[in-house]
Amino acid sequence: MSEAEQRPAFIGVDWGTSSFRAWLFDDKGGVLGLVQGPFGIRQITERSFEKTLRMAIGSWLVEHEDIAIIMCGMIGSAQGWYEAGYLSGQIGVDELSSGMVKVPDTQLNVMIVPGIRGVSVAGLNDVVRGEETLLAGWLQQQTDCEAVFCLPGTHSKWIVAREGQVNQLTTFMTGELFELMRTRSILAPLIDSQAVADSKSDIFCKGLTLAKSAAGLLHQMFAIRAGALTGQFAKSDILTLLSGVLVGAECLAAKSLVQNRSVTLMSSGDLKQTYQNAFEHFGFVFNVADSEQATQKGLFSIFNQIQ
Repeated sequence: MSEAEQRPAFIGVDWGTSSFRAWLFDDKGGVLGLVQGPFGIRQITERSFEKTLRMAIGSWLVEHEDIAIIMCGMIGSAQGWYEAGYLSGQIGVDELSSGMVKVPDTQLNVMIVPGIRGVSVAGLNDVVRGEETLLAGWLQQQTDCEAVFCLPGTHSKWIVAREGQVNQLTTFMTGELFELMRTRSILAPLIDSQAVADSKSDIFCKGLTLAKSAAGLLHQMFAIRAGALTGQFAKSDILTLLSGVLVGAECLAAKSLVQNRSVTLMSSGDLKQTYQNAFEHFGFVFNVADSEQATQKGLFSIFNQIQ
């Protein structure tokens, strides 16, 4: 690669509640450098976002003083550095790019990608912030067919897109409920603090099967406790059962929006494996895309559009 091809074009930042990732991109979308750390917006005191950013990528800023910095994620929320509101309607890369918000009161050239406000499969209002950037690279393809995306996490997002625009978005609080049940519920005293859910085990499949029972999620979660107290379930299996029940409930609820379409699962690591196993259990047709690569692709798509 020649020196011209390696010339930095912009910095992309995915700044969430608990994590921070920044990439130095060239003008063809290649990654020239990576900085990451556990300094999400929740860890930052006194709203010292610019100070944190300069600490993280200071060496890049010294070498490239006026370089564009495109940020996405919770950094654009009301709790973040500067609020980038929600766009509504049919939203694609064009709308995300034109809706970028420039951060004032800084000498840095910082812009934040807005979130999206839409309607869920239930006809209720819903929002995404950060996930829109993971989709941006795919939205540029503008296929006539409806595409379904699953982006699991603390708040799992299921998004339907058509002709390069987001048409529907539905959020499930699966990860947050899992953490609350694990740490603060009536199940918590029965769970070893060092326990890890094992989505590759038969116990996880039992949890997925339990999610199909007619009594519903509220009963299913108590049934895990009752089963442990009466010897039906081992205490060491509680966390894995809970994971299976919650992910299973999400998948069953999402079936009405999936219908017979293929799902693109955007994830990585253990969470990707968890949802792959659940999708196979419920017979979903799906393919997998790495979430970090999707974020990089999306940031580059938005950068290209604003040039």
